Amino acid sequence: MTDPEPDFDLLSAYVDGELDPPEASRLARRITADEILARRVAKLFELKEGVAKLAPEVVVVSVPRRGPASRLFVPLAFAAGLLLAVLGALVWNGMPYPTQTQTITADALDEAIRLHDDWVSQAQALAAPAALPAGSFAPELVSAGLTLSMVKPDAHLGGLPALQAGYVGRHGCRLSLFEMRSEDGEEGFSVAVKADLQSATWANGRFRYILVARQMDEARFAMIAGVLRAMTGRQGEDADLEVVARLQTARQPCLG
Repeated sequence: MTDPEPDFDLLSAYVDGELDPPEASRLARRITADEILARRVAKLFELKEGVAKLAPEVVVVSVPRRGPASRLFVPLAFAAGLLLAVLGALVWNGMPYPTQTQTITADALDEAIRLHDDWVSQAQALAAPAALPAGSFAPELVSAGLTLSMVKPDAHLGGLPALQAGYVGRHGCRLSLFEMRSEDGEEGFSVAVKADLQSATWANGRFRYILVARQMDEARFAMIAGVLRAMTGRQGEDADLEVVARLQTARQPCLG
């Protein structure tokens, strides 16, 4: 009887040294005998090293542990590398936005939350996949179970123009990503949770971003936010499609 192919969680645990010695030994023997499996593990080690360099910039607030912490946050830690292809080419450029020369304000965040809630409360939150305006781009989150359903190119946050992209999941999830131009350089990435509200903010030197959701699994939201932040800061890099295709941990249903 052939053993089942090791899944992503098992390979991640192996890379992190979390397996007990007998299991690690069995998996190591299998890896040495399987060239494709060996490449996947090598890629995971490479991604782990790359993501570790981002760690000091990441602040996650009030994301609870659910079950063994190591297994939960392995996909979160690797997300910046593993979902690059899932998100597609996130290059939102060529838009005539004024620049914002300060960090994202509380007012801008409040307005983003209001716009998200307004969209969710309307029938268009259940609309078919949206068409992007000419000259603009938005990330593809289909592999994470989210479909682009709404694009609002004339949103305003903190008195400045912004673009809002709304995503709909099959299990009740609604996610809004906001973008506005900036020339301030890099800004620390933070994720905050307050009751049923999740939000994230970051900047990549050209744009500032706000991500908003309600009642989304908190680990799932943090993972998607981290990947989006990494993608906006590392545009143009190739991704290992074979590894990315195995990541299915960002599909938890929403809670409401």
